[in-house]
Amino acid sequence: MAVTGTEVKKALALRHEVDAMLADPDLTGDLLLVALILVALLHDPARKRGVSWRQIAERAGMDVNQRLRFIIARDVPRYEPPNGNGCTAAMIRRDGPCGKRTHASGYTIDPLTGVRTPWGRCTRHYSIPDERARAATFQAWEANGRPEPPANAGGILPRYFDTDWMAVWAWAAPYRKPLPDGKPPTPPKPVLRLIRGGAA
Repeated sequence: MAVTGTEVKKALALRHEVDAMLADPDLTGDLLLVALILVALLHDPARKRGVSWRQIAERAGMDVNQRLRFIIARDVPRYEPPNGNGCTAAMIRRDGPCGKRTHASGYTIDPLTGVRTPWGRCTRHYSIPDERARAATFQAWEANGRPEPPANAGGILPRYFDTDWMAVWAWAAPYRKPLPDGKPPTPPKPVLRLIRGGAA
C-alpha cells in the first residue's frame, strides 16, 4: 500500500511537534507524558472527535480525577516565590547570611511588584522591629491593590496546544487564579559541536 503525500506531511508534522516537546527543558516528567499522549491522539487518523482527558488518562494508566487532574493543576500559570533556607540576617564579620536554623521564617513582599523574598531568623537575630517592618510592607502591598508578579511557573502545555485553557484550569484547580501568561520559555542548553579545521 503506497503512502500518500498527505500522510508523509502529517507524519513529519507529528515528528516536528514531538521533537519540540522533547527539546523543551520546561516540559518534563508526567507533564511531558501527558503532552506526548495528547499529540499522538490528535494525530491519530482514526480519531473522529476531540480528545478527552479520560482517553489521555487511560493511555497513561492514571486516574483522571486524581493523578491527571493534579498534573494539569501543576501547569496553571502562577508565581512561585523562591525557597528559603536558614537565617538570612547579614553577618558583620564575614560576607553572606548567618545560615543557622531558623526560629521564624516567611517572606517579605515588595509593595509595588508583589515579588516575595524569603527571610528567616535564628533565635540570635530575631527581633520585633524586623517583624513590624515586614508587617508594614505587607500592609503597603495590600494598599497598592495586591499586585502580582508575572508567572514564573506553569503555562507549559499552552505552548503546544490551543484550547480553552481557562476552562481546563478551572476544572483542574478551581482554587487557583491563573495568571495571564505562563512561565517564559527556558533557553535550550547549549550544544557543544566539534568544528574540524582544514589541513595546516
